[in-house]
Amino acid sequence: MKLFGLLRKPDWENKDAAVRLRAVQSSHAEALLALLPELSQRDPDAEVRIAALRRVDDLPLLARRLRGENEVRVANAARERLLERLCASDQPLNARLAALGDVLDVELIAAVAERAPESALRRTALEKINRPGLLFDRCVQDPDPAIRRWLLTRIDSPEALTRLVEAARKRDKSLSRAARERLESMQLAVGDPQALAQRALQLCDQLERLARELPADRDAQLASIRGNWSELQARLAPDMQRRVQGYLDSAELAFAGARGELPKAAAPVAEAIDATSASEASVPVPASEPDAELEQLIERLGALLPANSASLREIEKLAQARASSAKGNSAVDAQMQRFVALASSLHADLAAQRDRETQQRRDAQLALLEQLEQALKAGSLSAARAARAELPDKGLPGDLKRRLGAADEGLEKLGRWQRWSGNKVRSRLCDEAEALHGSGLHPDAMATRVKELQTEWTRLDGIEGDAAPAPDSGLARRFRALCHRAIAPTRPYFEKRRELRSERSGQIETLLQEIDGLIEGSDIKALTALRRRIGDAMRELADVAPEKRATQGRALRERLATIDAALNAGREDAALAKRKLLAKFKRDLGGHVELEAALSLARQAQADWKRLPRAEREVDQTLWTELSGLIDPLFVRQREAEGQSREREAEADAAARAVLDELDALASADDERLAHAEAHLEALVARWRALPVPQADVDPRATSARGARDSRGGRDSRDGRDSRGGREERRPAPRRAHPQEGRFDAALARVQTARERAAAQRERRSLQAICVAGQLLDQHAKASNDERDALRAQFEALELPADARSALQARLSPKPSADAAKQAEQLAVRAELAAGLESPPDAIDIRRQEQRLRLAAKLGGEALPDAAVEIRAHLIALQSLDGLSPAGREALQSRIMAAFEKAG
Repeated sequence: MKLFGLLRKPDWENKDAAVRLRAVQSSHAEALLALLPELSQRDPDAEVRIAALRRVDDLPLLARRLRGENEVRVANAARERLLERLCASDQPLNARLAALGDVLDVELIAAVAERAPESALRRTALEKINRPGLLFDRCVQDPDPAIRRWLLTRIDSPEALTRLVEAARKRDKSLSRAARERLESMQLAVGDPQALAQRALQLCDQLERLARELPADRDAQLASIRGNWSELQARLAPDMQRRVQGYLDSAELAFAGARGELPKAAAPVAEAIDATSASEASVPVPASEPDAELEQLIERLGALLPANSASLREIEKLAQARASSAKGNSAVDAQMQRFVALASSLHADLAAQRDRETQQRRDAQLALLEQLEQALKAGSLSAARAARAELPDKGLPGDLKRRLGAADEGLEKLGRWQRWSGNKVRSRLCDEAEALHGSGLHPDAMATRVKELQTEWTRLDGIEGDAAPAPDSGLARRFRALCHRAIAPTRPYFEKRRELRSERSGQIETLLQEIDGLIEGSDIKALTALRRRIGDAMRELADVAPEKRATQGRALRERLATIDAALNAGREDAALAKRKLLAKFKRDLGGHVELEAALSLARQAQADWKRLPRAEREVDQTLWTELSGLIDPLFVRQREAEGQSREREAEADAAARAVLDELDALASADDERLAHAEAHLEALVARWRALPVPQADVDPRATSARGARDSRGGRDSRDGRDSRGGREERRPAPRRAHPQEGRFDAALARVQTARERAAAQRERRSLQAICVAGQLLDQHAKASNDERDALRAQFEALELPADARSALQARLSPKPSADAAKQAEQLAVRAELAAGLESPPDAIDIRRQEQRLRLAAKLGGEALPDAAVEIRAHLIALQSLDGLSPAGREALQSRIMAAFEKAG
């Protein structure tokens, strides 16, 4: 089990991404922990890289993954992990500071500036940030007072400083006070009227306090106030100058009284009063009769409604003239009373109308004034100027006039700030334009960027209106020069692009002319290729000269329409041809029932279908579905038949493998089993011959090998005789060879070799036992009676062949022979002759005699026995002889055994 564990790959190297993900998330193996950095960069699955990043502590690696990762999810995971480790106190501060220095992600730096526990780390992050909103928030909320005061120096917006004064009023009073002082100093520097007035009032308060308290250092404080006043005086209005001067004079009088000096007399103030007088006109005495002309005036007056002030005054003058001429006439007086009543009513209507108009005008002016004030409050200079242009400079009510004056001051202040901020933005635009030179941007990106800068400059001029710098101002000239300098290196590129566009236009013109000659008479395949070429050309219209782009695009679309019409006609013809093919296939298929013939027709129909052009997609798909409905069942039947054949072949292969496996097992069996394997071997051969042989696998040449294999089974294929007994057998009929006939022959040969080797081993053991038995019998002949019993028992315990035991047992009752030595020598020489070995020189005569005897027997037609069988018999005969010395017997025994080894 441990061995399989060692051979199996770890889970983080598994091909399955889910297995790798679980391992990376939960495993704590040291090998995995060492591989986490590599997995976070090189694993093909994004989730695995994310899981690895969440366990990585290497800050530079996390920073590199944040910059180099293409997938947003993985980059976000790297950002989160890097933020977590940068804000973790268990990391060394110097390492975190160094890693933060390489970070370029603004969002990550802003998060570190808010969440880092160390002041040094937060300040380093804030030094890399230029977001006014974030700087403002950290200036209010950062826990380190030193960082808050440092951030105050980076806030330059008056609006931000104003909000900071209020936001820090309860959190950090010293910060709020410092922000107020910074705001006032900035406002004073730009000459803000309200700030100047506020500063003057502060000086007045200081002078009043000095005059009231008279501190010991009053002279020094007064000198300081005079110094501040001298810097401020020229920029204040005259009334405010007089006010501050009055407080200075009062303070000096108080200081003089404290010193016991007399004050100087004040200059008298003269006042002039103007008086006006009015004279009264005398009223004529009315007459006694009514005046007709006066009556007509009354009628005109009645028809005057609605009242018109000019006409009313004209009629009144005429009526007064007529009444003066009829002074003392009661009828005229009555007429005048009617006239006066009617005129009074008209005057009342005129007054009401004037009041309404005045109120409407005031409401409109008030709305414009409020719009102006709202625009000033929002800091929108263009809206404020538009509202101010609609307000009159004179004729306003007193309260509106005062509010307009304050608004004008705010508008002027906002204009100054706008000019100041606009110049700041223009300076920034100049810096950005200067930075473009040598930046390595692509020419298109360079041109786009220069255009953006110019658009921003134009937008600023539009916002500031008349207050914008003149086109010949130094800043404007510098901006134009920097833009020209930045765009100058790109001109060769644009010139080259114009050349390429012109060349591309020529290519499209050539394509159009070529297509005109190819459309007529082309088949569907050629038309499709032409359509593809036109599509490619239309996608490349962006590379054509702009002045020719529309014309060439229109021409390409016209050719495309012509090709589409030709394609539709060709597809209709293709659909008709495929319908004919389908009808023919149905007719042919109806007359054939055999599978092979039907399959031949189906394959021919498929080949003919492929040669035909494609029809409309839906029509083509419908016809193909119908054809497939006829063809597919045929191939299904073929696959079923092939499957059944494969099953039969698989069964036959399994049976063949079983026979081969049994042969292999038999070849490696022990000697005992091999000694009794004849029946098993014959059964295996019979099973092999009974195996079915596929017709396609018949090899005629293999049948000739049957004789050789049969000879290994005990039969001699050369003459039909049995090698063991000489019995003649009939040759088996030739049969088809199995595909694995060679493996069977080799396995059978291995079994036969193993059997022969086992038989040889048994024969050797048998001969060795015969030799041991001869030694025991030699000892038995010389031993005492007691020893003979033990030796007899050892002899009986030996495993001896039956023929050898019966021959050797005779020596237990010895009968010495006089010529035992000669017989033994003859036995040794016969063994050497059978094995083809040379005999010793002293046995030459016996060898010659034995050779003559063997030759005579051969000539007489006697068959020579097998050499091993003959030598075995000679050894048994040697061991059964009595009267030999042990040394002599052993020497002859060695010669016979050597002959046996040679013969075997």
